[in-house]
Amino acid sequence: MNRPEDPHEVIGCLLCGGRDLVLCYDDPEAPAVTSDIKLQPASWKIYGCRRCGHLQKKRTSEFDKAVRRIYADYHLFDLSNTSDQRLFHEGRAAETRSGKIFERLSLLWKIPGAGKMLDIGCGNGAMLAAFSGRVRNWKIYGYEPDESRGERILALPGIEGFFSGELEGIREKFDLITLSHVFEHIDEPAGFLSAARKLLAPGGLLLIQVPNLRENAFDFVVADHYSHFTPEVLSRYVSGQGFEIKFSVTDCVPKEITLGAVCSENQNPDENWYAGLDAGALTENGRQIGGWLQSVAEQARAEADRGRTGVFGTAIAGTWLAGVLGERAEFFVDEDPDRIGKYHLEKPVQAPGDVNSGESVFVALPPQIAAGIAARLTKTSKARWICPVPATAGAGRR
Repeated sequence: MNRPEDPHEVIGCLLCGGRDLVLCYDDPEAPAVTSDIKLQPASWKIYGCRRCGHLQKKRTSEFDKAVRRIYADYHLFDLSNTSDQRLFHEGRAAETRSGKIFERLSLLWKIPGAGKMLDIGCGNGAMLAAFSGRVRNWKIYGYEPDESRGERILALPGIEGFFSGELEGIREKFDLITLSHVFEHIDEPAGFLSAARKLLAPGGLLLIQVPNLRENAFDFVVADHYSHFTPEVLSRYVSGQGFEIKFSVTDCVPKEITLGAVCSENQNPDENWYAGLDAGALTENGRQIGGWLQSVAEQARAEADRGRTGVFGTAIAGTWLAGVLGERAEFFVDEDPDRIGKYHLEKPVQAPGDVNSGESVFVALPPQIAAGIAARLTKTSKARWICPVPATAGAGRR
């Protein structure tokens, strides 16, 4: 890879290569959070590209090194006994995130009776386990750049093999390739998609799952995310890299984009893939998101000054808000039974019903989701459930 020598030299837009990047978010008083839920002392600035509208970190060698330091000490779901995120719904049993993705995939794409599946960035194997439990006659493989996860992955039921090293070194072809919360971490998206495209068998599907910035402004605070995608930019970009989009939905997993694509007949990249995108509106939306995050931080500080305060959620948003509040955040609240009774950031994790009357709990989620949770928990708890200030149009509003 060609990396800049000057630690502050900018590569340019990650997607279109444009050099005109405008600042959208910069809060020197707020922390960042790694994708494995660790606080970082300072946030990274977010920029929008004036040519294509993509929102991103500025890629410099300094930022590349910071991300590599994060990955050198990367551990998933330390608070939970499961390798997968749980989704909670009122009146229904919790379900795993990966299980929900494949449940929806079966409605969006006719899964062949037999085939080969590769999960790129397989982590602890959540996607592999979920798919293995739903199909027969499939050979299932995991991939991580680092071979250290291989033993754990190969120990999972139904797993055929594990790859590590460079993607270009894989000689197999696959009928399904999954990228679950991987693509936003990629520093050279075009080269990465080119390598993935060469691994697809004829008619094979590339499934991309990424955070949806339009529904989750808190994605801005994730330290190791190079890209912050909106549905329109993701679809246009993938289509411009030699793929035909089969579906792109935002109602499979809350706050996420689920996109499926196959190789197009013309696999040559389209350098003008961004034509027709309103880069000005996309960049302005980025500014609104940044402004909203700063408003939420100010709101939380003001609420914490009123009395004993906790934070609902131990994932990205909750961890960020606890970092904003520092010692003024005295406890966490979570509905996951595997997390209750443990400690996060040296603060106890309580069940909603264990919060004392009169205590305040800030629900660190996008406003509409937070409002639903607060309304539900108010029925069984005497705590004050505080929701974030309303967002402006498009700024993490749902």
